[in-house]
Amino acid sequence: MDAKSIEIEKKTAEITINLLEPLIEDVSGTEVEVTVTRSVIVINVTPAKADVGKIIGKQGKNIEAVRTLLNAYANRFNYRCHVEVIE
Repeated sequence: MDAKSIEIEKKTAEITINLLEPLIEDVSGTEVEVTVTRSVIVINVTPAKADVGKIIGKQGKNIEAVRTLLNAYANRFNYRCHVEVIE
């Protein structure tokens, strides 16, 4: 992995935590794993059991908003972004 990918990976994880922080009660119980491939940024979010519903939101609106913002960030670097909530 080159320096650009490592920087994007760190910044993406930081942005993801900042976006999810208002939605969850226990930030320390939430894990964010970011993988940068050639054209895709894959983000796996593993929240505490009590916070899964809050992150997803009614009809998936919260996670959809987070995905939209992260895709906008990824597009700045010509990447696509895939966010997965792991229960």
